[in-house]
Amino acid sequence: MSSPQRRRRRSCVSEDLTIRLEIEAQVARFVALINGDDVDAFAALYTEDALIMVPDHETLVGLAGAVQFARRAQARRPARLALVTHEVGGSGNMAWERGSSQWVAADGTVLDPGKYVVIWRRTNRGWQLHRDIMNADRPTTAR
Repeated sequence: MSSPQRRRRRSCVSEDLTIRLEIEAQVARFVALINGDDVDAFAALYTEDALIMVPDHETLVGLAGAVQFARRAQARRPARLALVTHEVGGSGNMAWERGSSQWVAADGTVLDPGKYVVIWRRTNRGWQLHRDIMNADRPTTAR
């Protein structure tokens, strides 16, 4: 492999790692905010034209949809959301993430295990969720 090829390869690996670390930081912020009380800060994680596709509900659109999503999550309290990122990829201003989720009761019981895919867009506000789709691993409980 020639020296320019090695530099390009290192550059791609470096970009991949940077994107992964930035997305994982946003995921940690997402979890903290969805389990918290600041609905507006949570909604700001999404792009203005975001689509949020949750099980057993219509597609939620934009910042207003993100607020609705946050309020539905608050209604599940004292259960908390936990997320694990399994894969991240991307280039430039677009990235994708695949992960697993669990709604966990106060006593530690897993209520709703699931999975998700997010398409992230880098904006002047940093990485924001642009398309967010989640699926339950078993029949969903009352939401």
